[in-house]
Amino acid sequence: MTFVWKILEVLAKDNRVTGVRYQCDCQNVRTEGYYTFKKDQQGCEYKDINETLLVHWLHLDMGDQKALIEANLERQLNPENPTKPPWHVETFKVTL
Repeated sequence: MTFVWKILEVLAKDNRVTGVRYQCDCQNVRTEGYYTFKKDQQGCEYKDINETLLVHWLHLDMGDQKALIEANLERQLNPENPTKPPWHVETFKVTL
């Protein structure tokens, strides 16, 4: 499966990136979230950052969380054993 990660917003303090608001898409399923980096990202002036670099930093800093997010999106596309909630009312079809 192909996952497309995007940066929707950059959070910064004192000209350093402290976090991002991200979006991850897989086919017709999408999730968004905020992520605060474990430590301020150094080595790049704020004016020199780009989305590719921020996505790279995000993936490195997230560790296993990236795989969990992608697995949950995939699970939404391919549910294992979908069950109806207890409040779900069966519907019927009228045929003439």
